[in-house]
Amino acid sequence: MKKYIANVITTIGILFGVIACVLVIIHPSWLVAEILLAGALIADALDGKAARKFGETKIWPYLDDIADFINFWLHPALWIWSITGKVTFAALYLCCIFYRLVRFTLKKQDKNTYFSGLPSPAAAVAVMGIMIVHPEPLVFALALGLMAFLTISNIPCMHVVKQFSTQKLSLIILGCLMLPVIYGGSLFAIWLAQSVIIWSYILASLIILLVPHYVLR
Repeated sequence: MKKYIANVITTIGILFGVIACVLVIIHPSWLVAEILLAGALIADALDGKAARKFGETKIWPYLDDIADFINFWLHPALWIWSITGKVTFAALYLCCIFYRLVRFTLKKQDKNTYFSGLPSPAAAVAVMGIMIVHPEPLVFALALGLMAFLTISNIPCMHVVKQFSTQKLSLIILGCLMLPVIYGGSLFAIWLAQSVIIWSYILASLIILLVPHYVLR
């Protein structure tokens, strides 16, 4: 029965994504969207841990792909279209994340200790964080272009789930969730938290992995 634990966690992540996508259309709320995204991120981190520790069923990898597509592909793209009204922006994000997820699956990057390119959960957090402050179209286009480049590139990025133990990962997630609470749950606090998280992750990846990978080899 233990091998079904990963299935349950991933299914919960899928439910978070489905609810988030529906709410973008019928009742858009940034705060609810961020809470559901946080829940999806936690499920995405824990289901892999559970699969490696307790085993997995044959269907789990497919459930995991579905969860990633809904939470980190479709949900942010719907928000991009809703906020900017630009189908081209949403399409650019969709194409890059689709390419990233397919490459991840085909190359079985979950077996590696680092990712090639910015992983889709990080890209989703970055894009959602950018849209919170409703930037000018040109600013958003430049930021989206940067995220798109990092996503489809081969720049090595940390595999956080494998870099940290479950206890440390839980503390990191809890700390990230507490930062907006400390600042009153405002949109600025959420934006600040996401900006700190994503750029710390990118810079840490560049320092820890990029320099040894390309310079010291």
